[in-house]
Amino acid sequence: PKPIFVKGDIFLTFVSSRNLSLTQTPSTREISGSRKFKFRLEQATHGCGGTLLDPIGSFHSPNYTSPEDTTADNRYKLYPNSIQCEWHITAVPDFHLEFTFKTRFDLEASANCTNDFLLFEERFIDFVDDREVERWRVLERLCGHETPAKINSTTNLVRVTFRTNDRVAGDGFKVNYKVSK
Repeated sequence: PKPIFVKGDIFLTFVSSRNLSLTQTPSTREISGSRKFKFRLEQATHGCGGTLLDPIGSFHSPNYTSPEDTTADNRYKLYPNSIQCEWHITAVPDFHLEFTFKTRFDLEASANCTNDFLLFEERFIDFVDDREVERWRVLERLCGHETPAKINSTTNLVRVTFRTNDRVAGDGFKVNYKVSK
């Protein structure tokens, strides 16, 4: 069945690994069934973020309008307040990722980028007591209005998080990426 919108950012989804028959008796209004079922609650993603596996691609903040698409009737649109988007960009092993900003970059400016920010982290494996532990190393934390320089990872998996607070919003960003040797 389709997800059921409950409240705020919560969706209720019915999940069953087998054929499940539920019946409702008119006299008791009770639902009975011969098998168990469960519900899964998830926060809505607001249509941003995801897993990117293509060797060349791009991603952008919600509502982003690139400068070449902007006309008098189609002005820059602001990204929403109080959101978090997370992208996972993966290259094949022994390759790394290169990120460039060719278009407008406009996020709320703040000291240490504590308000709205775009965070680039790369995954690496550390060894603790002879076992592998996944860790994340910060590559860049960005905000403000200046177009950032190129960002290069040293590993094949990068997590990019875009987080906004409930105050000032900006035009956003567009990031191009490619796999490099």
